This record gives sequence, structure tokens and C-alpha cells, in this order.
Amino acid sequence: MTAGSAVVGCMGGSIFGANPGDGGCGFRPEGLIVDDITGTWEGEGVKITLKLDGTVTGPARLLPPSPGAQPSASARPTKSPTRSASPSATPTASPATVEATGTWTLKAETYLGDIDISNVRSAKGPATFGVASLYVSGSRREPWMYTFGAGDPDSCIIVKYQRTSRG
Repeated sequence: MTAGSAVVGCMGGSIFGANPGDGGCGFRPEGLIVDDITGTWEGEGVKITLKLDGTVTGPARLLPPSPGAQPSASARPTKSPTRSASPSATPTASPATVEATGTWTLKAETYLGDIDISNVRSAKGPATFGVASLYVSGSRREPWMYTFGAGDPDSCIIVKYQRTSRG
């Protein structure tokens, strides 16, 4: 786990309305505005900066090329991999980490995520910050964000993101 992050379970068996002081999710702060949540947020290997102009920046992972995608003219040819006696012995490349930019929006109050992150791109192509939707809890003065563990609200496990610097 990275500094400023936490994986917590929701209390009382209910995601929404759980007591945030006990580590539960809680409700979105009433009257939340963009200014309340701009800044740099970190949690579980994700570090993003939400800016007032609606852009989000940070380290991201390149997305694999889509099936059937043609290599660009500037792409270098690569050596074909050597055959191995065991498929498990074939090394797999981990996704490259690159600086990327995308867009973010504070949605109208909803239970389907408060913040949408989209259009994430780097100089090398499409990328992902590892999160596409965030929920906001806490207060307008001291908000915090979270996602659901394994992307499943039924897991009742949240991954918490803390602000490390203000907008």
C-alpha cells in the first residue's frame, strides 16, 4: 500500500450511509464543487492531479494495442520471440509507465460515481491511470475519494485516496 492510501471495509453492511469515521464510505458532501476536490490524490499505486481546467495528469500505464491494430510507420521491427519448451517460461512485458493527460468531470449527484476520468492519452498512445470513476466522501473542507475493491461495489471493500496537495 502506498502512503496516503488505505483499503477499508464498509461498516454496517451498507456502502452508502456508513459512518466515514469508522472507515465506511459515507455520502458525497453536500454542495460539493470542483474547487473542493482539485489537487493531487494518491492511493493504491495511483497518483493523479485534478486541475481546475478539467484536465487530469499523472503517471499512467500504456494500454495494449487493440487487436488488428496496424503498427505505425515509425515503429521499429522487433525480433520474433524464441520458442520455449514451457509456455510459462515466456516472459511477459509489464505495461510501460508514462506521463499522461486526460479529462475529468464532477458529475451531478449520483450513486454511479462522482468523478469520471476519460480520454487518457500519452505521447505514446492511449493509457490508463488505473481508475475511471471515483466517489467523494468526507466534507467539502476535508474530502477524500474512494473506489471499490476489484471494481465491485458488492465486495464492500473500498480503496481510499487521500489528497497530498491542494489544487
